Amino acid sequence: FTDDKYMQSINLNEGWNWVSFNVYNAAFESVPSILNMFPWQEGDIMTEDSEDLTLIYRDGTWNCNSEKSIDQIYLSQEYCYRVKVKHDNKINFWGTGFRTDKDRTIVVKPNWNSIGYTPMVNLPVATALAEYYDHASDGDVIKNQHEFAMFVNDGVGGGKWHGTLKYMKPGEGYMLRRLKKDTIFFRYPYYEPGTIFIDGSSSSELKGKKSSRNATTMNLVARVEGIDMLEGDKLVAYAA
Repeated sequence: FTDDKYMQSINLNEGWNWVSFNVYNAAFESVPSILNMFPWQEGDIMTEDSEDLTLIYRDGTWNCNSEKSIDQIYLSQEYCYRVKVKHDNKINFWGTGFRTDKDRTIVVKPNWNSIGYTPMVNLPVATALAEYYDHASDGDVIKNQHEFAMFVNDGVGGGKWHGTLKYMKPGEGYMLRRLKKDTIFFRYPYYEPGTIFIDGSSSSELKGKKSSRNATTMNLVARVEGIDMLEGDKLVAYAA
């Protein structure tokens, strides 16, 4: 990177991918401008839940399901975008980092929220969501495409995020479930690129992690009662 210009590189694997943007490029103000920078295949799709947006690549151009003209739609660092590609793809673009409070602010409504990730470094979930801590309640969930963490009250006014999701990372898109009925906002922290965080836990990186045939995912939280658990026991769930 030079002169506060950074390159964001996002690998798209065949199938569905959850992505977000952590640099600003003026081309974001127009969906065709940013998307036309990269090669696409017939039938590739981009969706975003909060804006009820679906874009489909047909006959060499992007088509929109919205009543707005596609030229009036812009991409935002606030959201998670689901991108489906027929073949592996990679998008690279230059931009400036999101430093101001406004640029790093995420609005969270009741139930599920599609959220982006603005920091330029990997952060432990608790660090990334530090400003959300006072708003979190028992059972809130943060998840990416492959992992999740649930906020669990400790019984004395505090709580922790527990689950397979240990770090939030640049380029990944997230879903945040808020159980309380009010709308709030939080800001991501800003750290200079190159900052390294180690929280003492084992890495949650999935070996050979791939995209999915499905746009959405499901997580299961279960509690076993009346059984003395032993080391090595496993709880398995099957979907018919």
